[in-house]
Amino acid sequence: IMNKKFLSAILFGALMVSSTGTFVSCKDYDDDIENLQGQITANADAIKALQDLVGSGKYVTSVAKTADGHGITFTFNQGDPVTITLDDEKGGDVVKVVDGILYINDEPQELKVATSETKPSIIMQDGVWAVLQEDGTYKSTGVPVSGVSVAGSEADGFTLTIFDKDGKSQEVKVPSASSLVTSIAIAVPNLNAGTTLLHWGNVVFSKGKELINTSETKYAKDAILSALNIDGTRGAEINVVVTPSNIDPADLKFNLVNSEGATIFEEAVVSTPKGALQRAAMDGVYTLHFALKEGVTVADINDNKIIGQNDALAVVCGKATTAFEYKSGLAAGLTVGETNSANCYAASTNTFVKLGETYSLFGKGYAADPSANPNAAAQAFLTKLVGVSDIALSLDENLKSLYGITIDGTNFTISNEAAYGKVINFTVKYTNSASTKKSEIHSTTLKVTVQNAAVTAGVTLKASHVLSTDATKKTVYLPLADLAASVTAAGDKIVWNNATTFTYKTVANNTPATGFALTSSKKYGAAPANLKIAKDTELNSFTLVKSDKKTAAAKLSEAAYLAITVDPEQANVTADVYSALIQFVVTANDVDNQSKTLTLPATVELTLTNPASAVSRIPMYFDGDKLAAYGAVPTTTDLEYDVKTAYNNADKAVDFTVTAKADKDKWTVNGSTVKIPLNKLYTETQKFEVSYKHFENAIYNAATETIYITGQSPIKDGTITVSKTTLDLATGSDSFLSADVAGKDAFNKAYKLLNSFTAEVLDANGSVKTAAAAKDVQDERIADIELVATGENAGAFVITPVLQKVGDDQKLSTWTSGDETGYVLTGWTIALKPNTAIQSGATITFDLNITDKWGVELPAQKVTLTVKK
Repeated sequence: IMNKKFLSAILFGALMVSSTGTFVSCKDYDDDIENLQGQITANADAIKALQDLVGSGKYVTSVAKTADGHGITFTFNQGDPVTITLDDEKGGDVVKVVDGILYINDEPQELKVATSETKPSIIMQDGVWAVLQEDGTYKSTGVPVSGVSVAGSEADGFTLTIFDKDGKSQEVKVPSASSLVTSIAIAVPNLNAGTTLLHWGNVVFSKGKELINTSETKYAKDAILSALNIDGTRGAEINVVVTPSNIDPADLKFNLVNSEGATIFEEAVVSTPKGALQRAAMDGVYTLHFALKEGVTVADINDNKIIGQNDALAVVCGKATTAFEYKSGLAAGLTVGETNSANCYAASTNTFVKLGETYSLFGKGYAADPSANPNAAAQAFLTKLVGVSDIALSLDENLKSLYGITIDGTNFTISNEAAYGKVINFTVKYTNSASTKKSEIHSTTLKVTVQNAAVTAGVTLKASHVLSTDATKKTVYLPLADLAASVTAAGDKIVWNNATTFTYKTVANNTPATGFALTSSKKYGAAPANLKIAKDTELNSFTLVKSDKKTAAAKLSEAAYLAITVDPEQANVTADVYSALIQFVVTANDVDNQSKTLTLPATVELTLTNPASAVSRIPMYFDGDKLAAYGAVPTTTDLEYDVKTAYNNADKAVDFTVTAKADKDKWTVNGSTVKIPLNKLYTETQKFEVSYKHFENAIYNAATETIYITGQSPIKDGTITVSKTTLDLATGSDSFLSADVAGKDAFNKAYKLLNSFTAEVLDANGSVKTAAAAKDVQDERIADIELVATGENAGAFVITPVLQKVGDDQKLSTWTSGDETGYVLTGWTIALKPNTAIQSGATITFDLNITDKWGVELPAQKVTLTVKK
């Protein structure tokens, strides 16, 4: 009940008292409360959107009352704005602190607000707003809290508050950019010991004088002004590091204050670092420029009225601050700045600009005509700017109209094509410490030359061609229909129809030169350069053909294509896109039988591609860029692997080269074969570069890629399957033979792990009718194989290898003792030891241990057999 009455009091204040203190209206407040609860519920989605944005790290860049006064809109650095509204008289308020002054809905309240590390600047107290004082207490403003409100500051962030029907508040904390800053520090020392922020080089001052700006507006007597820097910034420069680094510096507010929070400087203008800091590309490093506030005098500084020249200063952002490292200072005995205008301003003799682009007086144009020199070096308009307090750009109105020139402060744009090749002399006015009246505003010129008109084409002729050494497939057909259509004048069409051929001019650097040459936009080679393919070298046999692409055309009127042969074995021919602006020059008689020449510009674009049969990876061998190298059976301490075997059509590649790129202990490469030490299999992967050309001599039409090779065994990476499941001990022993086990290598190819033979067949008199013969042959990749009993019953068995061969008598024999020459392993006999017994149905286990010729010991293959008696 008390909360409800408390809310009623708040609402009563909001309804009964206007900003002028007059009576407004009277209502049923219980209805208002119920209505407010409904509106809070209706805002649930908006409140959640607000919380989601805050939770994902976004911050508010502005808060403002809605146009109808019934709500608050939050604008974030990313994402859509969020609006909280109440559709009744209670409306919404934005209460914030700016530069220590309380503002309500952007109206200053003439109330000073203190700052604290622990206490908020604004709170709700007894239904009205209260602000923090220097002694740590809160002072009531007497202004009632509205139904939906946001309060805070850039330093503290903001708090949205909405009341429910019981008078309880629902709050959402919304950070500002500055409130998220956790630390700020000086990036690098800008100053040597004893130097100061303010000195003769960056201020404009004249003792006892009222200086003026270029608009003839006067400053206060003895005012000290921050001078313009040559890049257009103004004021003392400080480099800082801000944490976290992911906040847009444009959203941060930096101030330069003494230990009491006082300042004579405007809020900082932020720019990107220059010089060494820029090259270091440090995240979160910004250059701040602090200009003096208008009206500050030398006396203010020298007499310590606001900030003294020896005060220690710190940069503050939100609640983070640097150390107090800087002194404002002022050069001792400063009475006047630079008065000689010749020492204040200097500009480049002539700077080129492009039509239609916007330039800043403090920025750069070009040292040469950018039409004729696309790579023309940049050139600054100004070469000197010292002791200048104000600068302005102007031009005669007639010239502005004639050449379509607009001037915005110190920025200008030239847009009318009539300005091509013209020299424009802008008037530059500036003021310094000698400028106290109109006649002392300095005036000079800035010479700007507009680029020459660029040669352009109205049509583009495109063709594609698959490179080939086959003489019947070396021709590209450039379609001429669009070029013919560009000839529109009746008389010129007659010239076109009568002409029998072209000549060509390639426009480079805006200048036509005899010949036909196309250039790639990419750069190739150790000293990278754009590839050029030209007539009579890479491009040959320029002929006119009809639409069938076979029959020669006697005149242009019959021609459908310009047929051009391409030689893929020339050094510069590469699968790429080539283009150029070509002037086709056509000369023939006109309707009056007089010779006439037509110059027809067209952009020619030729796309060259490699044939489909070009070299490519065999996908099954690769996992990304990782290549499993199996190679042939090793015969030495190395596994030799031919990388070509992992590529389709590698035999068609020219100069297929494999280069070791490991940091140390590179494996040996011989041609395309890599030697991998057997003791490095599976344990080491090395980096290699594979390169090959698609055609002879075409040095840039090459593929280069990085692969990572690991030596592996095709036996280890394969599978082994045991089919035997029972051990028949009815006679006391059983065997494990080739038929009981099968292997498949990494390529899924079956192989034999053991040997086997067919026995001889004898005739009636006992002589050999059919000789014994090998049935299965153990794979050459197996180095050693054994069967070992395991488990708790292992000691009950004797496992004996069975070695057999076909002798000279063509009979199969089993080795028992003596010389083993010629005998091979065919399996094992598994027998119970004497005087032992085992129950039928018992399970016994064995390990089949295999080592391959790669020296790799395979994981033991488990064999489980059930005893049968």
